[in-house]
Amino acid sequence: MLLKPYVQAGFYYGILSVANKKVEINGTDMASGGTEFKQPDIMVGAKDLFIRSSIGFMAGAGVSYDVGNIKVLLDVNYRLGTNNITNRKNRYTNNALSGAGDALDDLKLRNISINLGCLLPMRYVNANNFRSR
Repeated sequence: MLLKPYVQAGFYYGILSVANKKVEINGTDMASGGTEFKQPDIMVGAKDLFIRSSIGFMAGAGVSYDVGNIKVLLDVNYRLGTNNITNRKNRYTNNALSGAGDALDDLKLRNISINLGCLLPMRYVNANNFRSR
């Protein structure tokens, strides 16, 4: 078993596909003797509250293992967003959220991803012995 380590660095570009926002409101009403209350949850589609894409830097490390002509990869990456993903002009446009006192702050994405994949060669395969050239 021969594991081959590697490092990687570069840039990423992400596109917004779905965005939802859920607000839960609960508390204690001290004016009525400490009675606890819970309002119904507010769930809205929030795609218009974010910009459509994100860019940033990416760095990571991983290992690969050869299984015949296929490489099996396992890597860990850290992504650091460079731009604010909140749509500033639409921050207060959702009446349900604004009425509940909720507005998005400026947000930059930072995340860690763990990936497991298979790398298939794009070279032609020799039909006689199924080995890549």
